[in-house]
Amino acid sequence: MCRCDFGRTHVALGVQLFHSLISANVETRAAIDCAAEGLRAGVEALLSGSGTALERISAYLRRERNVLKGCPIGRLTQDPAVVAEPVLREPVEQTFTWLRYVLARAAGSATPFEQAVDGILALLDGHTVH
Repeated sequence: MCRCDFGRTHVALGVQLFHSLISANVETRAAIDCAAEGLRAGVEALLSGSGTALERISAYLRRERNVLKGCPIGRLTQDPAVVAEPVLREPVEQTFTWLRYVLARAAGSATPFEQAVDGILALLDGHTVH
């Protein structure tokens, strides 16, 4: 909000800025939701296909992608603005929770994935502004 006092102008500017920030969060959340939905659709297609659990998980892990860029959702955990804002962090957390469930279901065991989830949650918690 504008701290300068220009009569009624500062009120209008402050409201405009407030609405711009809200709009930016809404747009950012929509982009994160879209990325998460795309990731989930791709993972679901690979992991619910035919083959053994090992074959399906291998197909998921070896899928075509730019590995140097990293996971589009995982990269968001490195963005302080996303991690600091609960409304933006929520779809990231939901996606990792969903991914753990789907991978465990494909493998028939949750054990290997519990460690990965603990690591992801520790990463998210370590970057959370308390």
